Amino acid sequence: MHGIPVPGDDLLHVRVARGASRLRAPDLASSGLRALDRDHDRVCLHHRSDPVPVAAVDPLPLALAELLNCASPETAITVLDAALSSGRLSLPELDEVRALSAPSRHRTIESSDAGSESIIETKVRMLLRSRRIRFRSQAPIADVGRVDLLVGDRLVIEVDGSRFHAGDDEFESDRRRDFELAIRGYLVVRLSYRMVMEHWEATSAQLLGIIARGEHRWGFRARAVAVQGRALPRYRGFEGR
Repeated sequence: MHGIPVPGDDLLHVRVARGASRLRAPDLASSGLRALDRDHDRVCLHHRSDPVPVAAVDPLPLALAELLNCASPETAITVLDAALSSGRLSLPELDEVRALSAPSRHRTIESSDAGSESIIETKVRMLLRSRRIRFRSQAPIADVGRVDLLVGDRLVIEVDGSRFHAGDDEFESDRRRDFELAIRGYLVVRLSYRMVMEHWEATSAQLLGIIARGEHRWGFRARAVAVQGRALPRYRGFEGR
C-alpha cells in the first residue's frame, strides 16, 4: 500500500495491540467464529505494545519495522533497498525503522543499500556479500557510465529489472555499453529477471563458478586496455547511468 514490492509474500499482515484479544474468522461449519490460522486463512498477526494502532495503514517506517521482525533477512533487505532507492524512505526514517525494530534485526538494516535499483540487483548483491566477494554497486567506469555491479577488478554484472523486453533504443544502448566494456577488457554478464527470480540456483552457481576461476581479476588472461578511436553513438535517455 506504500508502493513498495514485497516479493514472495501472499499473507495479509495485521498489527494489533499486544493485549488485544484474538481476531476471529467465520466458521462455516458451525456458523460461528474460530481463531485465525496463519496457513489456512493466510493472515499473520503482529502484536505490539507501542505504538497502539490508530489507522488502517501504518506509517512506512513502522510497517518496515514490522516486516523486519517477521520476514526473512533476504526479503527484508530487498524491501529496504526498494524503499531507499525509490526515495519513499529517507535516511532519517531508516533510523526510525531501526529504533522501532528488534535489536536482533539491526544487522539486517545495516546490509541495505540505497544504490540498489531493483529486486534482482539486491539478490545478486546479497549472494556476493554472503561469500565475502568484493564488489561495488553502481560503480562508475570512464567513458561508459555506471554499471550495476563491479565484482573484483573486471567482472561487470548488469541486471534487467523488467520482466519484459526493452525498447529498441534501450536494447541498442545496452549492447553499446557491453561492447565498450568488452574492448576495455571487462567481462560483462547480463542477467534477466527470470534468470534471477526463477532460475536462481543455476544462475548463482554459474556466477560463483566464474569468480572461482578468477575471471573477476586482471591477470595474464585479461588486462585493462586504453581505447583509441571514435566512440560509438549514445542513446539519449539511457546513458550516463
